[in-house]
Amino acid sequence: MVEENVSIIKHITVQETPVYQDSIEIGTPGKKGSVKVYFDAGNPADAERRIRTALELREMTWEIMETGSSGRSFQDPTPPSSFAKQIGMEAP
Repeated sequence: MVEENVSIIKHITVQETPVYQDSIEIGTPGKKGSVKVYFDAGNPADAERRIRTALELREMTWEIMETGSSGRSFQDPTPPSSFAKQIGMEAP
């Protein structure tokens, strides 16, 4: 009888950061560029924060490309609008 060596290899991928399946693309490549933002549509307050941050970074990038520097430093954008509060979906 012939002996067979059988090995089972399991590959496990651990995602340490959230995977956002929802996205929105804003702008056009020919006009100050476009930006694609991934977010969780179930958390509109966080989605708005992500969008505002991406747009601020896009604007800063455009400034740097035009002038060679940016006169401002990046800071967290203003808090989410009242829209998330109105629909009762503001993050805790």
